[in-house]
Amino acid sequence: MTTIPETQVCQFPQKKNVVAVDVGYGYTKAVSSSDKRICFPSVISPARDLPLAALADNTIGHKVTIRKEGGQKEEYFVGELAVQEGHSVHFTLDDVKHKHPAHDIVLLTAAALLEPESINKLVVGLPVDYYRDQGKSLQNHLQNLSATVAVDGTPEVSLSFEEIQVYPQGAGALLTVPDIPGGGIIAMVDVGHKTTDCVAIEVKNGSSRPVQSMCVSVEVGILHVHKAVSEEFLKRTGIRLPANYTGQVMRDGQIWFRGEKVDLSHTLKEKRRVVARAIVDGVMAAWGDRADFVRQVYLAGGGVLELPELRDLLKESSIVSDAQFANALGFLKFGES
Repeated sequence: MTTIPETQVCQFPQKKNVVAVDVGYGYTKAVSSSDKRICFPSVISPARDLPLAALADNTIGHKVTIRKEGGQKEEYFVGELAVQEGHSVHFTLDDVKHKHPAHDIVLLTAAALLEPESINKLVVGLPVDYYRDQGKSLQNHLQNLSATVAVDGTPEVSLSFEEIQVYPQGAGALLTVPDIPGGGIIAMVDVGHKTTDCVAIEVKNGSSRPVQSMCVSVEVGILHVHKAVSEEFLKRTGIRLPANYTGQVMRDGQIWFRGEKVDLSHTLKEKRRVVARAIVDGVMAAWGDRADFVRQVYLAGGGVLELPELRDLLKESSIVSDAQFANALGFLKFGES
């Protein structure tokens, strides 16, 4: 059973600049106390020369130079630039995400894009089921993280973090809901790239407490739709769909290949339905007989925007505003409290 932290109130002698980074398996989202926000795919690759760069759109992704303390200077393409132009592309689906090299690079890139000179506190998150076992390890890892970073040719900045807090995903998103009902069980279903996080609280007499048995991670996410579409493309063409074209298929339902249009809209629709059902089945199995007593379900995460079928399958559900950034915004709210 995963333990969700009770509400904590921290007093500081002066307002601190807090940065909240949600390093997702699909996208890295980051926000700061100064209302800046960043979002890019959690993908990196070694940087290389791009002779035609002057003719390209320079707003796609980032070229990043990082030198960790005691290490050599390294250059990377990060985000969309790695997806479009990278060789030896790296991303992680590891359960212990922060031990993969891509984690620190995307986190440092996001922090460097958000007023790095004035960062006092960093708030990050973990899937609900990983929070208990990995929370302290992630905190220690980030406390020892120190690097100089330059993004897109800007001057180098030194990055380290005075204070670090780790918060459960889903619970962060729940902090952004402005109109939580005054009583009953309230649930958040946060659909990510690899996992779907479920958090539930019971509101009674003006206070709330986590319903621990209903706080779980389901190992199903939008990644499973991507895999199904890629496998269908392989079946029809003989090659697996390259990752940099997945977004186009998810958006348009079709793609041109060797001069012919490959229509994957039927497969996409069917696999969305199957994955949405798998998510709901996982949630309902965890909630058990309490499921019928949930008063309100909120939906968040970038994955929920790609699975409209979830609203039909989960009764009394609604998508929170700014769904993709909901966790990052909740982490920020927690860090500023």
